[in-house]
Amino acid sequence: MHIRRRSADFFRAAWVERTHALKGSTIRREVILPATPEAALLARAALNDALPTRALGSRRDHARLVMSELVTNAVKHGAENGQDVLRVTIEVFGESLRVEIEQPGRTPDLSPVEPRLDGQDFGGLGLYIVDELADDWGAEPGPPGHVWFEFLTL
Repeated sequence: MHIRRRSADFFRAAWVERTHALKGSTIRREVILPATPEAALLARAALNDALPTRALGSRRDHARLVMSELVTNAVKHGAENGQDVLRVTIEVFGESLRVEIEQPGRTPDLSPVEPRLDGQDFGGLGLYIVDELADDWGAEPGPPGHVWFEFLTL
């Protein structure tokens, strides 16, 4: 198997971003990503860049996993063609985080699936993970569709 390695410059150039410092310690970052399999990796990198070093503490990896799951779903279910893009808005306020992912198509009915241990019907557990890890999350069908999640570390 051949693994293609990409440089850091590729990832920096693969998204368009706008960062705004808002009132107090709020940061808002908008990232435009291609609706491709690499989108989850790029979204995690944008989240890492947006989060202050100690934000979310031990839950930082949980936020990264939730980001991956929802961006992957947006690419898989919300992109309509190979030219589509996703808009990811990351807001950091104090020790809390809110992320919204806009996809060009409608957001399908979203409901977590209880894990099955019988080995049948594998897949579809991403929203279960999101529901377990995020403090809050939801969706607006659109189009364009939106999914969002929050981590509130008070």
